[in-house]
Amino acid sequence: MQQEEAILIDTGPLVAIVDSDESHHEACLKVLKSVSRRTRLITTSPVLTEAFYLLSSINQGQTRLFELIKALRLSISPTTNNHIDRVRELMTQYHDLPMDFADAVLVTTAEELKIKTIMTLDRRGFHAYKPAHARSFNVIP
Repeated sequence: MQQEEAILIDTGPLVAIVDSDESHHEACLKVLKSVSRRTRLITTSPVLTEAFYLLSSINQGQTRLFELIKALRLSISPTTNNHIDRVRELMTQYHDLPMDFADAVLVTTAEELKIKTIMTLDRRGFHAYKPAHARSFNVIP
C-alpha cells in the first residue's frame, strides 16, 4: 500500500495566501490548486502562532486565516514533550542560520511523520536542514 502523501506548511505560505498583497501570493495559491485532494496538508501550533501574529495588522487577516484552515482541512500536528529534545538539538545544530522554534518543530514533525515536502518561503533554511528520515526536503513553491 502506498504511503499517503502529505505536505507540511510553514508560516510564510499561510501569510502569503491570506494576504493578496504579499509577493508570493500567486505562487502559493498555484501550489494549493495543484495538489491532490488526497494530499494531507499539515502544520504545527508554532507556525500558526507566527501566522496569526503576522496577520494581526492586516484587515480581517486573522479571520481569513481561520477560514483558510477550515477550507484546507489543515491538520495541526501536536507538539509534545517528546519533541523537545530533538527541537533543542536542531536549534543548536543550526544556530548559525539561525533555526527558530517553529522551524525546528516543523523538521521534528516531518521526521516523525516521514514527510519530505515542505511548503515554505524559507528556501535557504529548509534546503540546509537535513532531516533524519531523508537526504533533504522537497521545498515548494
